[in-house]
Amino acid sequence: MMLKSIFGLFCCVQVIYAVRYHRFSGERVTPSELEAYRANNTLAKCTIDVTPCKKSERRRLDGSCNSLKNPSRGTVTVPHHRVLPAAYYNGNQERRSVSGKPLKLPREIRTSLLCEGISVNEHLTSAVPGFGIFSFGDVGTVHDIKFFMDNKTDCCTEKGQKDFLCAPNLIPEDDPVHRFSGIRCMNLTRPLDFQYFGCTKDPVPAPIEEATAVYDLSAIYIIEDNVGVPVRTNKGGELFVEVDNGIVWPPSGKGYCPATPAKAGQKCFENYSNALLPVQMFAVWFVRHHNYLAKNLAKVNPTWTDDQIYFTARDINIAYVQEMLVYQFLATLVGKDDLVKSGLASDDTGFRETYDPSAYPQITLEFVIIYRWFHLIQNGVAKMLDGEGNYVSEHRVVNSTFNAGFLGEDDNIVYLTQGLFRQEAAKANTGVHPDMAELGLPNLQLATDIITSDLHKNRLFGLRPYVDYVKFCFDEDVETFDDLKKRIPADKVSILRDLYEDPKDIDLMAGLWTEKIAKNAHIPPTLGCLLKDSIHRTIKGDRHWYERSKRPHAFTYDQLQEIRKASLANLLCAVGDKVEKVQKNAFLQISKKNPLVSCKEIPKINFKKWAQKC
Repeated sequence: MMLKSIFGLFCCVQVIYAVRYHRFSGERVTPSELEAYRANNTLAKCTIDVTPCKKSERRRLDGSCNSLKNPSRGTVTVPHHRVLPAAYYNGNQERRSVSGKPLKLPREIRTSLLCEGISVNEHLTSAVPGFGIFSFGDVGTVHDIKFFMDNKTDCCTEKGQKDFLCAPNLIPEDDPVHRFSGIRCMNLTRPLDFQYFGCTKDPVPAPIEEATAVYDLSAIYIIEDNVGVPVRTNKGGELFVEVDNGIVWPPSGKGYCPATPAKAGQKCFENYSNALLPVQMFAVWFVRHHNYLAKNLAKVNPTWTDDQIYFTARDINIAYVQEMLVYQFLATLVGKDDLVKSGLASDDTGFRETYDPSAYPQITLEFVIIYRWFHLIQNGVAKMLDGEGNYVSEHRVVNSTFNAGFLGEDDNIVYLTQGLFRQEAAKANTGVHPDMAELGLPNLQLATDIITSDLHKNRLFGLRPYVDYVKFCFDEDVETFDDLKKRIPADKVSILRDLYEDPKDIDLMAGLWTEKIAKNAHIPPTLGCLLKDSIHRTIKGDRHWYERSKRPHAFTYDQLQEIRKASLANLLCAVGDKVEKVQKNAFLQISKKNPLVSCKEIPKINFKKWAQKC
């Protein structure tokens, strides 16, 4: 009886000390608001419970307490920052032209600006869109795709087209592909927002994102909060894995795999993303990498507890992906000098004290859309190569969407891994692979134009016209179509003139699709500007960013030097599938300046730097 009383008192104390906050505003929830949310069954969507913050504690799984002044900011499901004010028609409808007329259909604009076909990038490998998509999943989600696949599948019906949540992609009668197919509509929904659930009375739509706002490998670690789905083994600091024919995988189970064939032994990851093929592969590698780190930490610290090993391994793993994101991925795309000049990177290997306590981590709404530009350089067909780079076969990437099982068949993950860093990416701003433009979600929808959906979501999210972002980034005024020729090739300007009445009507995505690649870079300058702006906001507001010497459980200087060794090549050599050779910068193609080298030449982490001194 006494034990029950003590347990009850303990539970009460926990409830008393937890504080419930509005997800939208970050302010405390009043008792009357709490009852209203309960009555509407929106408590989980609109509020979050945060236990008291401790200045010395490690990074939390849900992102809470990253900001000590605003404990609920940076958590799962918080509003984005808008770089520029929203642009809607009549409150929450899609933006119209400056003359008040509806803009042309997204599908018509896409087919006019981007042809369908095969292209080859002269510099980048398939690892660029692969890691790009994976890193986006750290701060963004694909719940909108799941929504129109599972909940709103009738948006192309007469009933669906009257539903406010539906926003299908309509196909013109003279569509270059579907004029004879009879397909006149592709299913799509509006983004779910805080207004839809009654979480705020703010009239400007604020889409919901189901991910933390920081680069914290949330796709790997956040699921620890899921009740009944254990992730940690609680032994040696490791995560659960399973071994099949000598290959280490995340545990399989009943995860979200709507495209997985009913087939005995077909894999579907229980806890991790089964969405896009590159995301599946990086999830496998970072789960393995955590255990690789844990095993090596245990060797140099045989007296450490499970918690000591686990949290240190997690900290290194997160720092590893953060180093890769800034100093290799972004540095490859825009140049390290540019990153240093913009304050995103350091020009030496020491600490960076860039934390702003008055800020909190928050990605921009523009970032969520513009990151989809990487769809343009995504190959529709993945080359499957052996360890010497010899052709084995090919695989249509869309066929693996929500179907992680393909990785476990035969030696597919071995061949796909080689293809990732050996195969060229597609060429930017020239066209798009037919599978990305027409299939998208095979076995789930008859036709899906991913690129058209990207532009349509641009409007649904209320982003301002392209020229407004040129003004924001470069302080340049665009008044006429001829003014665009500084940034966009003349032939594309001519097409834009036919599609839009006024240059102030051009959608942001349409501008990015046609903008020239920046000098000494591999992406358009306006895209680079907005990417850097959003990531810089996240770094500045992330109290736990790995380069800080004053963060809780900070690395020593020597440990930070080991983290600086992080690279895709290092990752693949440590936990990739039969990788023995790789170029040092796996985001760039093999060349005289970037040759294939033995994994023995790739710098490895010296775990002795984490050995606890007596």
